[in-house]
Amino acid sequence: MTKQTAGISAVLILSGAALGYLFYSNIRLREELAMAQRQCQNRIARVQSDYQGELQELQQYLLAQTSAAAPGAAPPAAVMAGPRDDSDAPDAFKKPALERYNESMEDLVARKYRFLLTSATLSEADREALQQLLVERERLALSLRDIREYGEAGSGAQPEDIELRLAEIDDRIQELLNPQDYQRYGLLKESDKEQHHFTEFTLGVNGIFPLNNGQQEAVLFAKIRHEKDFETNLKDLGLYADDPLNAQQRDHLYGAVQSAAETYRRGFLQEIKQYLDASSFPFDQYTLVENYTNTEFQQLLDDLRGKIDARAAQN
Repeated sequence: MTKQTAGISAVLILSGAALGYLFYSNIRLREELAMAQRQCQNRIARVQSDYQGELQELQQYLLAQTSAAAPGAAPPAAVMAGPRDDSDAPDAFKKPALERYNESMEDLVARKYRFLLTSATLSEADREALQQLLVERERLALSLRDIREYGEAGSGAQPEDIELRLAEIDDRIQELLNPQDYQRYGLLKESDKEQHHFTEFTLGVNGIFPLNNGQQEAVLFAKIRHEKDFETNLKDLGLYADDPLNAQQRDHLYGAVQSAAETYRRGFLQEIKQYLDASSFPFDQYTLVENYTNTEFQQLLDDLRGKIDARAAQN
């Protein structure tokens, strides 16, 4: 074989290898894009379903409470006037924002951590660093949630690696914040469910008895604290175990869970009453929040009973 022939052969081999690499890279890229599309579609479907169902329930609830609170009485002027337009509302009465499936990470951070970002006393450089860390934290948390829910990791990262990175971000945020603000961050970072429910409720009552920013903040943090204590109690009671229950165990767990839920409900309402107007029963802020909370807890108990019944059915 001549040197020229050998050179041509080498070029052909290298070209073939390059084409093969490009071919398989293209296949991998297609798979990653398809996976990302499925993730987006799953999120869109989940958000739309949650919004439609919960907003419809909230509208029906508010209508029923307004009608039933004082039969034959005229509703307050705010109800008769229709939904409140907050486009020109003072900063003290700004409505919270609902999450959107297409919101940027910066928008998500501004929405989720608004009470932290407005209260923390930081230099401009530290505030910018905090916002960047929060954006990175939420990006990683979303990736971890996708892996756990859908078993998909587009970047190839493992859950353990993401959890380690999240812990590092927590440490860096702790260096920026004072102890009180870091405690607030600790409550907010895993509060997506609580904030979603609270925001929908706040938007629902906004046209009747709007809550100012201070009231929103007090009620939200009370909700998060009591919710997390309640979740800890449920775990301690063994609600999330998977072993079958006999009839006696089922009834005992019923009672224990109902008692824990009642402690949660009473504690939450007792804490927030000091921040809300309760001077015009049955048309005042506290009564509306109390009625909503009672309805919410009844649904919660029904859901928890369903979990307990499912375990009892295994026998």
